[in-house]
Amino acid sequence: MLTRHRAAQCLLSSNAAAVLLRGDPDVRTLAMDLAAATIMAEGTVLWIEAANQFDLYAFAEAAKRWGDPPETLLKRLRIARAFTIYQLGALATDGLERALRQCPDAVTVVSEPLALAWDAEVPVAEARRVLRTLAAGLQRVRRQGHRLVLTAPDPPAAFRQRVRLVDGLALAATRIVTVRAVEGGVALHERDSGALPRFALRG
Repeated sequence: MLTRHRAAQCLLSSNAAAVLLRGDPDVRTLAMDLAAATIMAEGTVLWIEAANQFDLYAFAEAAKRWGDPPETLLKRLRIARAFTIYQLGALATDGLERALRQCPDAVTVVSEPLALAWDAEVPVAEARRVLRTLAAGLQRVRRQGHRLVLTAPDPPAAFRQRVRLVDGLALAATRIVTVRAVEGGVALHERDSGALPRFALRG
């Protein structure tokens, strides 16, 4: 069993790591803790929000869990929002590279990019095309040595047939971690690797 702080250290152990957190909705909470941990270490976080669910109150609670005043952390947090899958493709590729030229040591969180694909008005083929562009852009950023955290909660029941889109996003990741709720916290399981232990994260 590990603390939240130790969990964050495990998941961001490499400066070039790109971690995909998939599974239960707890991926958002874990991503916020990773962002708070990064800022506590004097880092900067670029947060790209695709699900329009960024909650400053929840982020402030994450800051408190790390023992720092929320206002201190918010000064090192930059948020950009995408409202369509096309905005996301542009923001998370060209826009992100421009931002990283200004903040080269920042950790980038791409929060729920697939949320924009859970839309009946977006054809599956078009979603795949944009996600290929997104994954290629994120791979390019990762290869430049920047750190990434990607989140992909399970799709809503109405879009379970699109779950394979997560595989396209996974192309940008070097580590793929499945998050499942368990009593008292969450369990993390890393695909194709026994290196990441099962542990609980408590508030």
